[in-house]
Amino acid sequence: MVLNELGTEVGEMDNLLGCAYMHKHESFCTESEIRLTNLWNRKIAKSEIGFEVINGKVKKVLKVSLKELCNEENIDFEDLIDKIVIAPRSEQNELELKEYLEFMGYRKLSNRIIKSRCPLR
Repeated sequence: MVLNELGTEVGEMDNLLGCAYMHKHESFCTESEIRLTNLWNRKIAKSEIGFEVINGKVKKVLKVSLKELCNEENIDFEDLIDKIVIAPRSEQNELELKEYLEFMGYRKLSNRIIKSRCPLR
């Protein structure tokens, strides 16, 4: 998606949607989550728009190779992520996620898994 100029109706809607991603319900405050968003008018190199079925719904997605971008910028991919929080209602087993990350070669990330302390259970 290329953003339209602010001052136009479409541009203002792009800005509104972009800002909406930065907000989360206050009940999740114990997670101390930081959301990184960016509004830009450039195409990301080595990216493509595609479609995936997520939770039974077709979603338009931007597919980006973070591994390639990190290599270009000389950044260790695992250093991008401080922690992985398992959501309060997730059925994800913590040990299995740890083993999966280690299997995929992400040993540092496998040690950064925590369970949410949000009261929504």
